[in-house]
Amino acid sequence: MYERRRSDIVHSMSDRIDPIDTIDTIDADRRLAERVPGWSGSIARIEALTGGITNRNLKVTLHNGSRYVLRLCGKDTDLLGIDRHVELAANTAAATLGVAPEPVAFLEPEGYLITRFLDAAPVPDLFVDDVMTQVGSMLRKVHEGPPLATNFGCFSIAQRYATIAGARGIEPPAAYREAVELCTRIESAFAARPEPDVPGHNDLLNANFLRDPTGRVWLIDWEYAGMNSRWFDLGNLATNHQLDADGRDALLLAYAGEVSPVGQAKIELMQVISDLREAMWGVVQQAISTLDVNYIDYAAQHFEKVLRNAKNENFRRALATVGA
Repeated sequence: MYERRRSDIVHSMSDRIDPIDTIDTIDADRRLAERVPGWSGSIARIEALTGGITNRNLKVTLHNGSRYVLRLCGKDTDLLGIDRHVELAANTAAATLGVAPEPVAFLEPEGYLITRFLDAAPVPDLFVDDVMTQVGSMLRKVHEGPPLATNFGCFSIAQRYATIAGARGIEPPAAYREAVELCTRIESAFAARPEPDVPGHNDLLNANFLRDPTGRVWLIDWEYAGMNSRWFDLGNLATNHQLDADGRDALLLAYAGEVSPVGQAKIELMQVISDLREAMWGVVQQAISTLDVNYIDYAAQHFEKVLRNAKNENFRRALATVGA
């Protein structure tokens, strides 16, 4: 069965453009863009980047040929755990590390972020050329970067999302209770080998990796960034890219320089935590989104995946290995 992932419906900064249809929208977006320092009277063209499911994203071209992405935040995105000031800090740090496009402005009070536009395309396959090596290296750099002012908290985010959705009249499906019990068991296993949290991207969808014509890989969309277990990023990437055991080993080797049984087990367990986050993300979106997306089905598919994966022998072995 085909599983629809957020990577199928999120935007990228590649050159996928829709025309902006109405005069009112054109005028409003131009007035907004004119607020960016140095852009007044300098804007040659504004176009809409397609595919955004949380935000609207505009490609702005200036008369001098410079191109930028202006992100217009979606409604109530703070309820998804997004802090726009932390996003700015994380994107800035990542740009300094050479793994993300440079932020050039930030509009207050809306929290609209402006970054340089990349001539790049999504990377659907990590196993071409040296892409996996680059991805492992960039994640290591991010995790060793400056701390961020918010905590993502991979073990508690499902409960936070449940509280937010419940306050708006949306209750998680019956599978939620069993999934949270699994999350508690995984958290207890990780507590046996405690590690400090690190700065994490926390949303390593396929479409968030872009490759430019030189072969260089970039990582975009830092809105969920926060302090977290490094293993969540690795498990999140593994499940979003549907990596098999060999693929996960290749990721671990590119990231850590070695493949250890404990590392393998931690990625295995964090895939379950990542899918639980996705399931509950879908539940919250049922409460707050105005987009025509079947979030009920989206959440159900991810709950089914959580429970299915937790029943296999690999999961039980991983739980024992990490908790030993």
